[in-house]
Amino acid sequence: MAVIAVEIVSKETIKPSTPTPEELKTLKLSILDHINPHVYARHAFFYTNTNPNPSSGVSNYCDLLKASLSKVLAKYYPFAGRIDKITINCNDEGVEFIEAKTEANLADVFLPKPAVLELHELAPFFPASDDVNNNDTKAALVIQVTRFACGGIVIGTWFSGKAGDPHCFVNFMNDWAALTAAGDPIHHRDPEFVGVSVLPLPSQMAYMPAPKPEKPHFPTRRLVFDVSKLKQLEPNIPAAADSIIIALLFKSIAAAMKSSSAAGSRKKCMIDYVVNLRGGLTNPPVSDHAAGSFGSHNFLAITEEEMQQGAGIRPILEKLKGAVAEIKDKYSKKDADDEWSTDMYRGFLKLIKLVLIERAEMFVFISSVGLPYYDVDFGWGSPAWVGSTPLPWKNCILLRNIKNNIKGGGGGGADENHIEAWISLEDEKVLETVASDEEILAYATINPTISLN
Repeated sequence: MAVIAVEIVSKETIKPSTPTPEELKTLKLSILDHINPHVYARHAFFYTNTNPNPSSGVSNYCDLLKASLSKVLAKYYPFAGRIDKITINCNDEGVEFIEAKTEANLADVFLPKPAVLELHELAPFFPASDDVNNNDTKAALVIQVTRFACGGIVIGTWFSGKAGDPHCFVNFMNDWAALTAAGDPIHHRDPEFVGVSVLPLPSQMAYMPAPKPEKPHFPTRRLVFDVSKLKQLEPNIPAAADSIIIALLFKSIAAAMKSSSAAGSRKKCMIDYVVNLRGGLTNPPVSDHAAGSFGSHNFLAITEEEMQQGAGIRPILEKLKGAVAEIKDKYSKKDADDEWSTDMYRGFLKLIKLVLIERAEMFVFISSVGLPYYDVDFGWGSPAWVGSTPLPWKNCILLRNIKNNIKGGGGGGADENHIEAWISLEDEKVLETVASDEEILAYATINPTISLN
């Protein structure tokens, strides 16, 4: 598919509907916010036509979206600020809101296959903004709304990893959508910007400039896994479906890396397993409404001996399960204080040693399974599809539920029986080996068609 031509109609800065109080003007970043690279997670929420008059223009949608965005930013006030080293300056500078249009139809993106094998094909639907290229201070959030000729729209977003994690982002999108659809004040609990009080910067940790992205993007493949088949894989080990997918993919990646000359002098392959601290893993517990980053990185090594014992993915599953148990044991027996942050700081130093000195190859697995991406309903139904482009860092694997009509079943919301995996690897040969792995393909389909019904 050729790159779709998109015309920018207008650019506007949306500010919070009420000024941020003076005492909230500076938000200090937590240790997790601080060590996260300053890269933007890009999401595209595609909506089919619900407007009986497609020629009425994008502005009818955009006027409503801009008004509700202004209101929701009064609650999510840091997202209207600018990120500066170890703080967010909550100065109400606002969120850049871009209106665009295209003569293409949604079917040009999705049929016969979603345009993900060549990621630049999705690029026109993400904001092109100077606010994300400023070297001194950067925006937390940028939004672009593009209208298709068929009447469908796509809401593309850039969201900084310094401002929050996937959980935080999805909460924001659902609150914005609920406010747009209902026209009433947000009925959810307000976001809680408590990261620095729970996970402050350790006293021994100085400011570190965020590393620059390695490339605009890496070779990527999209797989959709059948959860019912996965559950038959390791019946004697209780494990969540996303954990089984991580284990399967890592096993395949490690085998492909071993036989690839591109692996060079790398001594080991490791998992960076990101665990959401919300939901009762800590004492005191971190609220589901906590905004910011609460994804704890856990670095897991699985030796060749463990992989060659004929135990399948069992050793990997046990390591993943052990990581969660260790977090719960460590952070549930003490109050939130500098000790938590010190533990995380030591883990960050361990990562630096592993990658730079021991030359370990790290594979980052981020699971958003269970997060309500497909509940983001602005009043015209749930998204037909939520697309992403991978982070500009090598060896990242993102997991998320898909919509429950991707197999033609109809309806809205997420499909708990299918999980989408976006696999971005530095070595394209390794990626192709994994994507053609018969063990993987026994449980997954490569880039299946998305139904727009």
